[in-house]
Amino acid sequence: MGGHQHGGKEDEGQEGETWGYTNSYYLISGGLAGMMEHAMMFPVDTLKTRMQAASSSTGIKATFKATMSHGGPFALYRGVVPGMCGAFPSHAAYFAVYENVKMALNPNGKEETLTQYAAAGACATIGHDLFHTPFDVLKQRLQMMNHNASAVSTAKHVLGREGLRALFISVPTTICMNVPFAAVHFTTYETIKKLLGVSEEELESSFWKYTVAGGAGGALGGMVSNPFDVIKTRQQLGLAGPNFLRAFIEGYKQEGAIMFTRGVRARVLYFAPSAAIAMTSYEVVKWVLSATHFASLFRTNTPRSGPPPAHLH
Repeated sequence: MGGHQHGGKEDEGQEGETWGYTNSYYLISGGLAGMMEHAMMFPVDTLKTRMQAASSSTGIKATFKATMSHGGPFALYRGVVPGMCGAFPSHAAYFAVYENVKMALNPNGKEETLTQYAAAGACATIGHDLFHTPFDVLKQRLQMMNHNASAVSTAKHVLGREGLRALFISVPTTICMNVPFAAVHFTTYETIKKLLGVSEEELESSFWKYTVAGGAGGALGGMVSNPFDVIKTRQQLGLAGPNFLRAFIEGYKQEGAIMFTRGVRARVLYFAPSAAIAMTSYEVVKWVLSATHFASLFRTNTPRSGPPPAHLH
């Protein structure tokens, strides 16, 4: 894989040299962060899915009770297998694309701008969604069931009745949803990081700042993109057609504007901690890989001369 620059105090070699890191460094860090996020937040994701699929407003408490009545605590984890299988490749692509695009937009290592963060985040979500969507369809089908079923049998059922198209029906809507989410998330995340003064010299004591910045970015991004998420969920469950605009208009006619707020509290409750977990995990894994004996496995063959870039990423 190609390599590129990763700045930071720990990357400095001899005087005037700064080590670069291969893309596998970001792929592994992002993939592990995604798995950590999904594993910890899956029960909330199940509640969000059920609330958005409902034809009438349902509170978190009522949805929780209804879900628990069909299988107890294990019902909250239906769909966890395809969810976890999709988490690693999708988040690996997400963070690797984000880092690469951000570097490409700022080749001289100058002060990064909000526009660069937003553009890199928007590009990152395309790579993420192409991997994530088929697994997400199976995950949500399982989350809506009131009985236990395997991911394999569910996949066979979906493919047999609806064809391969069903696994990708929501890709356009998902990208439309995640482009504003990622743009808002990363601009908020990077801005708050600056305001909190993340210290590369004392990185171990700065992890909580990544948690705060990630949580704020996730909450704001989740709120802004919720209307798209409602349509995406219904498309993946076979409750709406593939045409996003038509699904949007028909949903509005039938249920009014309230439809697009369904699950918004659960979505914010999900994305605030999930983004906090993902961003903190990402930075922790990067730190472990770059500040320990693992570093030599991910460094590029030759260091780049000159000063390190302005930011850790």
